[in-house]
Amino acid sequence: MPRRPTGRIVAGVDGSPSSLQALEWAAREAQQRDVTLRIVHALHVMLFKVPFGVLAPSPIDPQAEDDGRTLLAEAEKRVRDWHPEVRVETALVVGPATQALVDAAAEADLVVVGSRGLSGVGAAFVGSVGVELAAHAACPVVVLPPVRERPEDDGLAGCDPALTEVVCGPRAKAPIVVGVDGSRPSRSALRFAVVEAALTGRGLVAVNAWQRPAQADSLVAPPADPAIEVDAAQLAEGSRALLERSLAPWREIYPRTRFEERAVDGHPAQVLLDAAREASLLVLGSRGRGGFTGLLFGSISQAVLHRAEAPVAVIRVSTEAR
Repeated sequence: MPRRPTGRIVAGVDGSPSSLQALEWAAREAQQRDVTLRIVHALHVMLFKVPFGVLAPSPIDPQAEDDGRTLLAEAEKRVRDWHPEVRVETALVVGPATQALVDAAAEADLVVVGSRGLSGVGAAFVGSVGVELAAHAACPVVVLPPVRERPEDDGLAGCDPALTEVVCGPRAKAPIVVGVDGSRPSRSALRFAVVEAALTGRGLVAVNAWQRPAQADSLVAPPADPAIEVDAAQLAEGSRALLERSLAPWREIYPRTRFEERAVDGHPAQVLLDAAREASLLVLGSRGRGGFTGLLFGSISQAVLHRAEAPVAVIRVSTEAR
């Protein structure tokens, strides 16, 4: 059963530029949704063995605790400067960053993290930590791409110069892209993307990747095979039909939202990465079939999460909110 909204977005921060970019993105999202922003910083503690092989945490370093509270206070001030109307909470948590975010996700509609950082929070999508967060968080997870500076002539003079290109640049108003393959996780991703597009006034681009049949055991370009071309035409038509069926009910619910369908011949990872170049957000289901099978835990997900130029939202069926 879909989760009920909690009215809270969580941002993990560690002081790195990447985590501050995630904070910026989360603050804008909280403002648009009119929900509370909870800023979480984790104090990592070392574990050591005591008698009988039990692991016990080391004492908390007072300086690290003071630094953590200062970091949270500065993060809260940034958010209030950007969006004074946003309700802000802060939490200093002792323990591994991943677990801190997983715990916070239990009472959140969204968790937002950076792609690089100084500690576990910022590095959330670089290795096993990120996979664990996306696999166990009770809500959708958004990872921000590496920080890019805004060009001086971006045409957005009213934006705070401290904000990054992802948050306050041409990309911020670009369409939302969602990968669609007809599976249940893909439908959850589409629901999330459509609601986000309608809420923020952005367009939505639904993408389905299909691949033409390959001729096995051929090391050189094979001669044209009419049967293969017919199969490719049928695959392309099936892809377009799937997209049309998937978007039809949403077009009726949100008639003012701009919808676009893209049936693309190519490898799913590359198709998604190409689409993300002109997107404000890329939304993916955690598992799928056909073009997006194994998206969360396989090579496709790793390629997309490491290389996407846009923020990436990972949606699991069990994390879908009403």
